[in-house]
Amino acid sequence: MINNASVRTTEIEEVMLQGLAASGGIAEGPCRVVTDVNHLPMVEEGAILVFATPAPQIATIMKKLAGIVTEKGGRLGGATYYAREEGIPCVTAVNGLMDAIYDGQMIRVDGYEGTVTPLS
Repeated sequence: MINNASVRTTEIEEVMLQGLAASGGIAEGPCRVVTDVNHLPMVEEGAILVFATPAPQIATIMKKLAGIVTEKGGRLGGATYYAREEGIPCVTAVNGLMDAIYDGQMIRVDGYEGTVTPLS
């Protein structure tokens, strides 16, 4: 797997996390950092799901997500497939994601460019 994830800064000093663009679209909203698939049912409507490793169990909540971001995975993984099916943005292979984003934080996910931007 090719992994070109990194952190970059824009001209206005906005920190962006870089990963792989996996499913097109842009979403902004609160993220839910999930570390255990048993907590997936607690993710609310319109949240952006953030997790380390893609898991097939996310299929059960896909319809209520605004976006998906993963620390591991690639363009052909399960999270990517589900995101494309539902038409929501997805960025995968974001190095350091789980240390850089906290639960409830407002973020922007750009599934075209493969970026995740903390907004708060």
